[in-house]
Amino acid sequence: MIYIIDTANDEEIKESLSLGINGVTANSSMYVKNNTNFYGFLK
Repeated sequence: MIYIIDTANDEEIKESLSLGINGVTANSSMYVKNNTNFYGFLK
């Protein structure tokens, strides 16, 4: 089974990945709403 989280919150993503989540889905408006720098977060 594949588990995917739908969020742009960087803390939720980090926590979920440490728990074994397989991936993240989000659209650009979610990143803007959470004031997350998408490219900075990926680095």
